[in-house]
Amino acid sequence: MKTAIEQLTLSQKSEIPPIREKWRAYALSTERIDRERAAQAVKAVYAAIGLPEPEMVFFDSPHAALRQPKNLLASFLGSLLRGKIEKELGIQQGSQLRNELEDRLSSEAIDYLKRQLWGLLANQFGLQVGKSLWLELRKQLGSQNDNCIQPEMWASHGGLFEFYISVLNWDYSSASWEALESVVRECGWIFPWRKTCFVCDRPSKLSFDNQRLLHADAQPAIQFTDGFCVYAYHGVRIPEKYGTLLPYQWQPQWILSETDPELRQVLIDGIGMLRIRKELGNIELDL
Repeated sequence: MKTAIEQLTLSQKSEIPPIREKWRAYALSTERIDRERAAQAVKAVYAAIGLPEPEMVFFDSPHAALRQPKNLLASFLGSLLRGKIEKELGIQQGSQLRNELEDRLSSEAIDYLKRQLWGLLANQFGLQVGKSLWLELRKQLGSQNDNCIQPEMWASHGGLFEFYISVLNWDYSSASWEALESVVRECGWIFPWRKTCFVCDRPSKLSFDNQRLLHADAQPAIQFTDGFCVYAYHGVRIPEKYGTLLPYQWQPQWILSETDPELRQVLIDGIGMLRIRKELGNIELDL
């Protein structure tokens, strides 16, 4: 079947930056959620998949949500909804909605849009903020719960979908579109089950370097109001014992006892080879 659109016009391409910035602003928001608006957003998601309103429980962070008793969390395991929701909204790769759209575009046009919208947003938020939070949650709580909607990841799909709808006139369900946009605009992380939904607040702080990599010196790069936080050095999640100090306070001797290759490289980059050689001599670093 011949695609309807082989290449995007210059006019169509000019619509991309403002859409990208709109969804970036959603994903970067550090304002406290309005619980009433967040509840309405969750209700729209449940309505889009044909379910009644759930009981909503609000938390200050994903850490607080997953710190609930294990027997309580285990009781929800038979009613995981993330996959069903993402399939219904067309977010999952290979969903009917996505396939219908991609039948109308050439692979060149699809690749361009994914690079300019999905890729640039996902690489900063879903693959940095989301991954860093999950790793910290697993470290602190041992949690493997992936029944989670991450609005910062949905933002990458939202930007792409808005271009499809507003510029390419994609016939997308208004109810599904309202549900997707409102969740990204109004909510932090969500853990949806059939009768209950955990709704988390946003981070109170997000910090990046000039390359848009998660980074902060001697303070968290991601911070929640209840104290849950993540330290990062130019895109690499680091432990609190490094993150609370400025790099000039890091000790070269730590390199010798650090077993994680990525963290060893962070220490080397932060301390600098000149100081390392001055204090440790011309040692051979096994990286």
